[in-house]
Amino acid sequence: MVGSSCHVAGRRIYNVGMKSGVRLLCVPARLSMAVLAVFLLAAGAIAQEPAAAGTSKLESVRVTGSVRFRSEQIAPATGLTPGATVSKDDLQQGADHLVRLGLFANVQYRFVTLATGVRVEYQVTDAPALPVWFDNFPWFTDDELTAELTRDVPLFDGKAPQQGSVVEDLSSALERFLLVHGVHVSISHTIETAPTTGEQVQSFHAENSGLNVASVAFSDPLAHAHGTLRIRAGPPCLHGARVSPGAVRRSRATSHR
Repeated sequence: MVGSSCHVAGRRIYNVGMKSGVRLLCVPARLSMAVLAVFLLAAGAIAQEPAAAGTSKLESVRVTGSVRFRSEQIAPATGLTPGATVSKDDLQQGADHLVRLGLFANVQYRFVTLATGVRVEYQVTDAPALPVWFDNFPWFTDDELTAELTRDVPLFDGKAPQQGSVVEDLSSALERFLLVHGVHVSISHTIETAPTTGEQVQSFHAENSGLNVASVAFSDPLAHAHGTLRIRAGPPCLHGARVSPGAVRRSRATSHR
């Protein structure tokens, strides 16, 4: 910061630039140099406005290593916003947020501090993902439910992690969607083995739906006449059970043994 001076009636007037405007100060000449030094220091401190110790402006957030998602899809999940003032603890919390998603088997980060701010890069490795099953949602098709989750959950691509906050977000999104359509249920999820393929799936269930199987009928005359099939699909298996395509699949798999 640079000041200018002039003499007025035996006094020296210093024009000291301040961030809030111009300040004019009249002081005796013999004190002028000391006062000028004090005000120049004060003005410099205000102009610089340094960040708190250990913090810097965040210039950018980048995420690398994922095959499933792009950097711009993942970066918001860190909770960091470019332009904000951050500390190293904030960068660590960003990594913790990514770990809690359940989408990544490994999360590391590195950062560099430049004159323009901090650039941080999170390096991730995708965790195994499971196909999603909707067990007992007779009100909507699987495609409709998948489309809604894709709109509502940013990091949903048709598959779900084994555990983590993304799975809970999917459950919450399903509850909200059903509630909007007048269906009051709670959602649970379990990892199951698909009876038809033998692969593991993340299966979502509508609890307390009040929908149970009243009867089982076969449209195929041969199946209707098959006594063993009727027994296996009868009361011990499906009658009175909650509506569940998964249970039907298991019943069909059993009937073919």
